[in-house]
Amino acid sequence: MKKYDINSLYVIKIKNKTDTQYFICKYKWYREIYVEVFTNEKIKTDKNSIIEKFSDYYTILAQYNNTDEKQIMIDKNELLKIYIIINGGNLTQYDNNNTVTNKILERATLNFFPKVGIWYRECFEQSQDLNMIYLPCHLRDDLWISRMLKQNQKLFFLSTNRVLKYVKTSQFFQEKRNNYEQEIVKWQIDWMKRGGENWVVDEKYGGDLIFLSPDCDIGFRKGVVNTLSRIGMNIDAIEEGIEKNADKWRNSFMNSAFSNEYEPYFTSINFDFLFGENENQKEKRKALEPAEQEFKEKWLQIRRYEYYKRHKNSVDKYGIIEPDMILTENEVIKLRKYLKQKHIERNQRIEQYVEEKITKKVQKRELKKR
Repeated sequence: MKKYDINSLYVIKIKNKTDTQYFICKYKWYREIYVEVFTNEKIKTDKNSIIEKFSDYYTILAQYNNTDEKQIMIDKNELLKIYIIINGGNLTQYDNNNTVTNKILERATLNFFPKVGIWYRECFEQSQDLNMIYLPCHLRDDLWISRMLKQNQKLFFLSTNRVLKYVKTSQFFQEKRNNYEQEIVKWQIDWMKRGGENWVVDEKYGGDLIFLSPDCDIGFRKGVVNTLSRIGMNIDAIEEGIEKNADKWRNSFMNSAFSNEYEPYFTSINFDFLFGENENQKEKRKALEPAEQEFKEKWLQIRRYEYYKRHKNSVDKYGIIEPDMILTENEVIKLRKYLKQKHIERNQRIEQYVEEKITKKVQKRELKKR
C-alpha cells in the first residue's frame, strides 16, 4: 500500500453555508493545484479557504513531537482514520478515553500559549471573537478559552464540553495558563519602563509626566494594575506578577521619586546653550548639589515601609519582605520627625537655588544693557 510523507500533505478547510469540511490533499506544484489523496480530485479553493500543514494535525493526534520535521510515512488507512476524526468522527471514543485525550490536550496546551507576554491595543475591546489576539482578555473565561484551544490546536474531533472539562480540572493547564499570565505582567512592566504606549495613566500621579512625578513609583505600579485590569486580566495574577518582578521596577522608581521631589531636574537646566555658552560660563554655572545621602536612605526606608503597609497581602503571598518594610511604631515616629525637618530644609535650599539663578539672569541682562 502506498505511503505518504506527512510533511508533503495539506489540510484544506472549506466552509459551506451549512457545515465545514476538511480535505487531506497533495499539492501538484507543476499544475499549482491541490488534489485529495483518496479520490485524486482537484479541490477548489478560494480566498475563504484555509490551507494548513497536515503534520500539525498528525503530531497532535499521534502525540508525537515533530518539530524537526522528520520524515514520517503513513498509509491510506491511517490517513482515512485521521480524515474521519478531523471531520467530526469518533467523538465518543476520544471524549470517553481520559488517558489518551488528556495527553492530546496537554500537548496542545504546550503549543497554545505564546512564549512572550506581548499584547495589542485591540485587547481593550475584550471582543468575544475566537482570535488569538484576544487571548489575554479571556484567560480566566473557561468556556471561551476552551473554544479557542479547540480551534487553534485543531481539536475538532473533541467536543467543546470535553475540552472545557480539561480546562477546569487539569493542573497542567492551570500551571501553563498562570505561566503565561506572568509573562504578560513581566512584558507590561518592561514595556512601561521603556515608555511604551497604550497604558492607563492616573492623572493623580502625574499623567503623561508620570516619570517626573514625586509619586512615580506609586503611579507606575497603579498603571500596571489599571492597564491589565482594563483588558480583562485577573487581579490576583497581576499582583503576583508585580511582586515576583519587583526587582525590575520598585527600587529604581522609588529612587526616581526621591530625585523628582528633592533633586528636581528642571532646576539645573540652563538654556543659555541655545544662544551659545562659552567654557568660562559653564565653569561659573553651578548645578544644584545632591540631597544628603542619609536623608535619601531614611526617606527610602519609610517609602518601603509604606509600600508594605499598602500591599501587605500581595507581598506576603508572592513577594519578598525586605528589612526596611517592617518597623516598630517608635522607629516610624522617629523617622517621620527626622524626614519632616529634612523636607523643610531641602525645599528651602531648592528655593534659594532657584532664586540665585533668577538673580544671576537679571544681573546678566542689566550688564548687557550697559
